Parts: sequence; structure tokens; C-alpha cells
Amino acid sequence: MVVAVVASLLLGEVALRPLEGRLSADVRHILDAPAQVRALGDAPAPRVLFVGNSMLRCALAPDVAARLAVARGQPCAAATVFMDGSDVLEWRWALERLLREGQARPDAVVLGFTPGQLGDDNPVRPQRLARHVRLGDVAALATEESLSVEQTTHLVLARASALVQNADRVRTRCLDAVVPAYRRVKPRLAATAAPTAMRGGDRRLRRLLALLAREGVVALAVAMPTREGYDVSSTARDALGGATILDGRRPPGLEPGEGHFDDDVHLSPDGAAVFTDWLARELAARLDRR
Repeated sequence: MVVAVVASLLLGEVALRPLEGRLSADVRHILDAPAQVRALGDAPAPRVLFVGNSMLRCALAPDVAARLAVARGQPCAAATVFMDGSDVLEWRWALERLLREGQARPDAVVLGFTPGQLGDDNPVRPQRLARHVRLGDVAALATEESLSVEQTTHLVLARASALVQNADRVRTRCLDAVVPAYRRVKPRLAATAAPTAMRGGDRRLRRLLALLAREGVVALAVAMPTREGYDVSSTARDALGGATILDGRRPPGLEPGEGHFDDDVHLSPDGAAVFTDWLARELAARLDRR
């Protein structure tokens, strides 16, 4: 019995690895992101790296680099790292690996955030972190986040196994096959409950900003638009003290109706065009000062 189970797991592992990118568009982007980021090294400055989750992905027009170049009046290179459902902890470790391995040397990193994605009280997700944390970093992460033995074991297993790492995505594909419209309804349900208040301390955020400072990378943080709006508290602003904060909660021309929003927190393509043009102008003014 044990041999049969192990054999089945190994077979599943071998079968899944070459098919990872087919699980979802998000997985395809995460797998392709290092190559996109490496390409920044051959591009002329300024090189801008956008980092965030699906809110930023939906808010940036595909031709963001071209719009930024138009706003500056000069060429500008851009790359994106979007990790669905991610927050500051995953952003930090993704950047840690990209910068340390020499895959990226951007001049500026732009973080798309709501305050709810910045605090220390957000749960640790070993499956998602495993894509970015090397085995040699597991002990440091476990200490920093006070991980339990179970969480640490889960992280190590996910680092070694594509099956463990993608278990939630495989489950989504299965549910999508048996529940009509599940893949479309699930993000909307999650978006309705998306938190906008910062919870817990700011240790994770400060580590991320310290990493960028050590690498000589300019940090810019963009408060993302939502349909209902929210406050960026003094606590969140203080925690972001090492970054330039851009207020993108309601750029000129962006309306909270269905024309510019697909749901409570994700912009439509028309909304993304308005937001990207505004962001390009804001970034152009700041990049040219440096």
C-alpha cells in the first residue's frame, strides 16, 4: 500500500511539473516573471519593476512601458511580478530571491498596495512562499515569522514538490470542472471581503524596504483604487516611510461604476487605461528627478 501511494505521488509529480503553467494564467506569469525581470538588465535606465497582486495586474494596461515612455518623453523599461492573493511577505521574499540571484537590478520598484496587505497579522502561506524561499532561507523565515513545526514542514515539502506547492490551484481546477462558473465567482467572493485596514505591526514591510535600500533601489508605493474607497492611516504611512507614496485611490477620470471596475477591487480594461496613464505621469515626474 505504501509503495503504491509513493509511486502514485511520484507519477503525479513528474506529470505536473511540465504542466504547471496550464493551471492558471497566474501560475504562467509567476513562472515567466524571472525571465521578464532578467531582461531589465539589458535595458536602458530607468528600469521599473512593478510588484503586487491581482489588483495591480488588473490596474496596469499591457502597454505600461510604452505609456511611461510617452509620459517621460524617453524610453523606459518595465517588468511585472504579479502574485495572485499575495501581500507584503510574499513580495519581500520574491524580491529577495530576484535581487540576490542577480536576476533583477531595477532602478525603481513600484508596490501596489492597500493597507490590509501590509500588516504582520496576515497569515503565512507556505505553499505560495515556497516559490521564492530557498531551502537555505527556511530557518531564517521560520525564526522571523515564528512558524510552527507543521508550517515549516509544509514550506519544505512545497519547496521540493510541485504537487504540494500547487495543491490549492489543482483544487480550483477540479472545482471549476464540476461547479459552473466557479473560477469567475470565486475571485469576486474573495474581493468582496478584501481588507483595507492595516492589521498588526510593520516588521515585514520594514524588512522589504530595508532590502530595497541595501540594493540601492528606489521604492514607490501606490495606494490602489477600490470601488468603495478607504483611508490610508497614519500607521500605514509611517510604516511606508522609506517609500514615496502615490495616492492612486481615485485618480482623475476614474469612476467607481461598472465601466471602470469589474468588481469591488479589480479594475476593468477601461479603468486600467485611466489608472495607467495617471500612474505613468506620476512615475515620470519622480523618475526624472533622480
